Amino acid sequence: MKKIKSPYYGLLWILIWTAGIIWFVWTGIFNQKELTGLILVWLILVGVTTYYIWINFRMRRK
Repeated sequence: MKKIKSPYYGLLWILIWTAGIIWFVWTGIFNQKELTGLILVWLILVGVTTYYIWINFRMRRK
């Protein structure tokens, strides 16, 4: 299997996680603590992906 090296691939995972969290909130499957944990993981995913995209952007500009 070919490995995808683009940092923009992380945006796909952000969209998937966002859809999942919206669905979990909508259905009410998890309690407040579990949802808080999921949202924290989502925030970390967004932060790390944004960082890698920024680094990639800066390296390509040089």
